Amino acid sequence: MNALKSLLLLCFLVSIGYSQQGMLKGMIRGTGQDGQPVPIEGATVDIYRFDQAQRFTTKTDKKGLYFHSLPAGASTEYAVVISAPQWAPAVSPRFRIIPGEQLEQSFDLLPGDGTRPTFEQVREITAAVPVGASAEEIKKLREQALKEQEEIRRKNEEIRKANAKSSEMKKLFDAGMAANSRKDYEGAVREFKQAALIASELADNTKNQSVIYANLALALYNWGATKFNNKLRDEAKQLFVESAEYADKALQLDPTNNEYRKIYGDACDILARNLGASEYLEKAISAFSSGAEAEVDVAKKAGMLNKLGGLYFSMGDVEKSLVTYDKVLALDPTNVDAMAGKGLVLAASGEKQKMEQAVMLFQQVVETAAPDSKARRDAEENMKYLTETLKIEVGPAKKGTKKGK
Repeated sequence: MNALKSLLLLCFLVSIGYSQQGMLKGMIRGTGQDGQPVPIEGATVDIYRFDQAQRFTTKTDKKGLYFHSLPAGASTEYAVVISAPQWAPAVSPRFRIIPGEQLEQSFDLLPGDGTRPTFEQVREITAAVPVGASAEEIKKLREQALKEQEEIRRKNEEIRKANAKSSEMKKLFDAGMAANSRKDYEGAVREFKQAALIASELADNTKNQSVIYANLALALYNWGATKFNNKLRDEAKQLFVESAEYADKALQLDPTNNEYRKIYGDACDILARNLGASEYLEKAISAFSSGAEAEVDVAKKAGMLNKLGGLYFSMGDVEKSLVTYDKVLALDPTNVDAMAGKGLVLAASGEKQKMEQAVMLFQQVVETAAPDSKARRDAEENMKYLTETLKIEVGPAKKGTKKGK
């Protein structure tokens, strides 16, 4: 009798235990390549219990199904979290399960990074969701969650694509810099143009874009210079035009960058003075004027002013040319380019006194410039022409004058 009572008691206790359980089940699916839903095998199903900070875990089978019995009660709250490699996680609203109930929680996952949310993250995500919400409310919440997940997935995909483009852009830029260092200007232009194309497609990329445009402009200028030196004027002209265009683009993105302004001015200068493109004359003057005014480095300021002096001379404005060269000599009395430039302006005047000053300036260039430099050779030829051909004589006292004004 006692044995029978024990067996009945055991059966009774088992029955009581089972009656305090509920069953949670569901199906986990994703979208296949054909756009149709497919079951996800091996997805992790984490069931979080909030009143006791517990976690129950199971996996989906080949059909994407999962089952798990749970303690049931009026104060017991749960949330289901689904995670799987290459899929975005899904989190249910909080829910309660009553004894003997079979509650379904099914999910359609979106592609993602396979993240498995932590308990704290789940607690935060589900905090605002009312417990015991109706099926319609849960449906709306789930749809909203899916929209948010899709937006996150979309943004992550955009970031991934942007990072891939950024990486490819840098690779092309580095290849362009390497080609430039080898003086393979054609190769550098090719690489920089591809990098520039990618840079134009990336958001918030102004700085990189301006740097690429500027280096492309410089490579085009150097390529144009090689063509020009080889007497290929038409090809050179087109390359210098492109150089000016890309330097201008760089300046539009970074208007205060004096290096970009110099590249632009140099391209416009050679187009105006050496290739007959007079429409670039004012552009070159504007670039070097504003550049010289903004420049704080004395050597760079002098370089732009010398270019400006040459431009004024080419357009016949002798006074502006002389004033500009004098600005350079005030900054640096031994500036070879300024002395030579001023000497050419004075020599072209046809006035004996000014030509005498030119001879003295050319003499200073010979004394100052490096022995094997072009500046010294040019100065020697100019001085020889003035003294031997035009018979411009300079007395000993004048030869000793260093400023040559």
